[in-house]
Amino acid sequence: MKHVLSESTSRSWHNVNIYREDFERLIYFPVKRALHTVNRLRRVRKPERFVLTGGCAKIPLVREFLCDIFADADGIIAKGAAMRALELTKQTQQQARKNLSDTASRMREIRTEILRIEDKLTRQQKDRLYVLFKQAEGINDSGAVTLMENLISEICNA
Repeated sequence: MKHVLSESTSRSWHNVNIYREDFERLIYFPVKRALHTVNRLRRVRKPERFVLTGGCAKIPLVREFLCDIFADADGIIAKGAAMRALELTKQTQQQARKNLSDTASRMREIRTEILRIEDKLTRQQKDRLYVLFKQAEGINDSGAVTLMENLISEICNA
């Protein structure tokens, strides 16, 4: 709702009309108090720069308060958004590396399981597993790993 009311003056939600004016009245004092604290800290600590992250800066009332305090409010918001985007990119890359590592680890476990049940496999099942292994190794495909797990489970339960 915060995003919608930042771009329009009202919104209907579940048959209730919500107005930006009402929303701003609700947040006025908490926002004013928070920015007053920021301004006091700025005068005491005298930091070299400020950076703001988060979607609250899109709210017209918050932008108005920020412009009253900072000459370069848009620059502060832009730097904060860039820093947050960089942080999210790093988190995404870390998660992708973890997923690749998990897939490779599970592939090693599956190889061990296959060696254990190799004598139970038919030629067709061996061929199918070989194709799935090649597919999973080539693109680190967790879907292929799941197919292998299912096939091994069927073989063990047969």
